[in-house]
Amino acid sequence: MGSEGVQNSPDLARILSVPRRVWTPEAARDVVRDLTAHLRTRDGAQTLLEHQAIALLEIGIYGGAYLPLPVGSGKTLISLLASRMRPEILRPLILTRAALVEKTKIEEIEYRRNWVIAPLIRVESFERMSRVGAADFLEAYAPDMVIVDEAHALKNRSAAVTRRVFRYGREHPRVLIVAMTGSAIGTSIRDVAHIQARCLGARSPLPHNHHAIEEWAAALDVGGRARRLAPGALEALATGQGEDIRTAVCRRILETPGVVAMRGTTIDTPIEIRSHVSEHDSAQVEAMRGLRTTGETPDGELAEDAIAIWRHAREISLGFYSVWDPPAPLGWKLARRQWHAWCRDILDSNRRDLDSAEQLARHLRAHPEHYPEAAEALARWKAIEPSFRPNPKARWISGSTIDWVARYLERDRRPTIVWTDRPVVGEALRGLLGIPYFGEEGIDPVSGQYIGHARGTLATSSRAGATGHNLQAFSRNLCLDIPRSPIAWEQRIGRTHRPGQIADLISVDLLFGVREDVVAFQAAQEFAANVEALTAAPQKLCSADCTEVAAPEDYEGKKDPRWIRPKFRL
Repeated sequence: MGSEGVQNSPDLARILSVPRRVWTPEAARDVVRDLTAHLRTRDGAQTLLEHQAIALLEIGIYGGAYLPLPVGSGKTLISLLASRMRPEILRPLILTRAALVEKTKIEEIEYRRNWVIAPLIRVESFERMSRVGAADFLEAYAPDMVIVDEAHALKNRSAAVTRRVFRYGREHPRVLIVAMTGSAIGTSIRDVAHIQARCLGARSPLPHNHHAIEEWAAALDVGGRARRLAPGALEALATGQGEDIRTAVCRRILETPGVVAMRGTTIDTPIEIRSHVSEHDSAQVEAMRGLRTTGETPDGELAEDAIAIWRHAREISLGFYSVWDPPAPLGWKLARRQWHAWCRDILDSNRRDLDSAEQLARHLRAHPEHYPEAAEALARWKAIEPSFRPNPKARWISGSTIDWVARYLERDRRPTIVWTDRPVVGEALRGLLGIPYFGEEGIDPVSGQYIGHARGTLATSSRAGATGHNLQAFSRNLCLDIPRSPIAWEQRIGRTHRPGQIADLISVDLLFGVREDVVAFQAAQEFAANVEALTAAPQKLCSADCTEVAAPEDYEGKKDPRWIRPKFRL
């Protein structure tokens, strides 16, 4: 940690002046009783949970709210009742993922039997909001309250849906925004500072100013490349001598009016994470060796950077590689190859902290004189790139991974969810093993069945199953892709580790195909620990009993070019 510390700032002064509130058990019980009586139908039998009642009351008092509530905590009911807490609200809008729109509407019908819900609540998807044709949707519909479910979807400030929601909020400051998420922080407080600012305004417990956000991140985040800062002025948030700074910031966030979280877990069922290593056959080993030593895929395409190497290596590990059908024109292919060759050489030896093709391209646009020949190659590539649109298709070289999955499922006949981020693998599992595959929308295109109604072993798109779906009928998971994001793991495990689960144990089996998978999983564990420290929200990766993680490839004694190595060596 560097000797310099976080500097004092107007943002910190504002945050120190925000009132703190702590709910006593007695006061919380009173709120549950009173709000349940106020919001429940005459024949309703359900009762609000404590965090639901407190969240709704604080929406009624303060308007905007930030609700980092864990998976399975009943956020849908909060979203449906939120507008009832503000009599002036006439046009509430719920934003969620496309795969969850229909689910939300179905649950609304069920909840209306027990709760008095506003007569008209519109539900739209992030995906629709991102389309070019939806640029004026918010102005046309003019919602006076926007409830954002799965609000971590707004962490990317440059995404179309984030820009549109925030622009609408700036232009209509009286509009209330309620953000709900089961994954409050991904890898940095940068993920949430802007969301909290819009929901809470001056009550936000994180900085608004970009420079202050960067300083706080340098002191609080883990896993970043920037030099870390000492807490410095953040020590003012601590109430006890020597209190850990993350604990102090966490308490400041949770004691902010309008921020409602849960300190406990929604389910006590233990989680077991087990590591397995892919069994590559000779065809995969040869293809992997060529990729690692020359950076070329089996059909001679040159990967541009370490991210592309990881992508291609994972495909080979799964048993296929991607080719373009039809093939690329020779001139297009040559220009691309020349640009990627420069990427490989520069990223392997540069001292400017460039580690991806996109970073190099941005650098060359600003400073073409640093690498003039590379800048010329980039210009030639960008000039010809639009002339051909690749249509990737899978070319299978091995069935070893599909065979491994078959043996895994045969050994234990319990209903299992097989997670994959490659549609071609999902379709292969359907065709060869006879199990349904649910695509990105959570629908099996063959039967038309919704994933939430499935009961037997299935394969699912990682994207479709990552948020919102109630899959507690399952207790066994097999992951063929290994995400680096703690949000992805919290959501994925939370599909089965949620209220209503009756199994004694949740099993999560990981199939590591390449060494970068191991690095990704270890990074996810580190990030999850940081999330838990900053939010007090138990993270499933932290509470799981995890077996030792093994590296799939034995490269001991072999010297790889630095550009194809993961950033953190095992």
